[in-house]
This record gives sequence, structure tokens and C-alpha cells, in this order.
Amino acid sequence: MYDPAGAVDRSFAVSRRSQSITFAALAAMLVGQMQAASAAASSGLGVVYVSLTPSVCSVSGSTVTALAPGTCTIQASQAGNGEYLAAASQEQSFTVAAALFRSFLPIGLASAQMPP
Repeated sequence: MYDPAGAVDRSFAVSRRSQSITFAALAAMLVGQMQAASAAASSGLGVVYVSLTPSVCSVSGSTVTALAPGTCTIQASQAGNGEYLAAASQEQSFTVAAALFRSFLPIGLASAQMPP
């Protein structure tokens, strides 16, 4: 018969894989409008969005809401997991313009003098 084998310790490094984010351009918006942000991580893991300009725009999930005129910058990130390293964050910026205001007068007031 055989004698029991002695314990042997071995160590090895497990490397996590890299990943990247592809972030589609966002369109210019008017105050009050909403649009969906669209980014994907090459790993297939979920992407998280944050507004870097919260006074101009906000993000909830992937929905961007224009709050005030200015430049809105949205950042997409993916923190990684046990298999993937964190991806380099990506940013998209776009312009938010003031909403247009239109006033419609009743037909009887159409000829009334309007201030400039």
C-alpha cells in the first residue's frame, strides 16, 4: 500500500479581464425634455449613469431629464466584478436650451396691441 501524500500548498494568480464602454451620443434637449442614455459594457455587465452637471440635468436609471439651460454631461461607468476589471468611464455632453414659449390669443384679441 501507499503512505498518505503530504500536503502541498500552491498559489496562482487569477487575472480579471478588461472591459470597455461604448456610449452613444446624446441629442440636444429643451428644458423639461427626457431621453434615454444608451451605453454598453463589452463584458455585458450593467452600466451606471450619473450627471456631472446636476444643476443642468439629472439621471434616473438611464433616463436623462433636462432641468435648466446649459451644457449637460452624463458619465457612464461599470465597476467590474470578480471576472472583469472596472471599465474606464465614458462621458457624453450636449446642450440644453430654454423651452420655447408660445402664447395664443383668443380670436377677438388678435388685433389687440401687444407689447414688444
